[in-house]
Amino acid sequence: MKNLKLEKAQNLEMWHVRGQAAPAAIASLSCGAPEMFKINSFGDFGFTTATGATEFYLVDEKDGSVAAELKAKAGDADTFMFPRQDALFVLSGEGWKDMMLRVSAFNFKAADDSGYITANMAGVSVWFRVNSTDPNKVLFGCDPSYGHYLYETLCDVIKEVAAL
Repeated sequence: MKNLKLEKAQNLEMWHVRGQAAPAAIASLSCGAPEMFKINSFGDFGFTTATGATEFYLVDEKDGSVAAELKAKAGDADTFMFPRQDALFVLSGEGWKDMMLRVSAFNFKAADDSGYITANMAGVSVWFRVNSTDPNKVLFGCDPSYGHYLYETLCDVIKEVAAL
């Protein structure tokens, strides 16, 4: 579990897309519409996921082309796009799944890497998305009011693990 690294993902932005026409708008994107709680990936960490019949999350690079494509369609009837302010992080390094067992009851080793995972980590509700091109990286986010606490807690756990 050495060489673990935690970074704030400041180059990404997250959107909540909803409305009766949202499924058609998401389906028309170049990455397509995902199944419920599955992920359609683009780039290293970009993705769409369905969180309800007419609700989706979209993560893209700031000023990314997929978000721009959707913004152009979001003004159409019954498709609404709202920015989310989740604290976003990237954990990388071999053994990140082992490290997560120290802070979460969720078994990432048994998880489907193509899914949108929600779990509790260090007392915080968090969503996860494994990198589509590098399984040694995971993107995750949480409510921004817990971002500093979660970042500091995970940095401490990484230090403890490195000392073993």
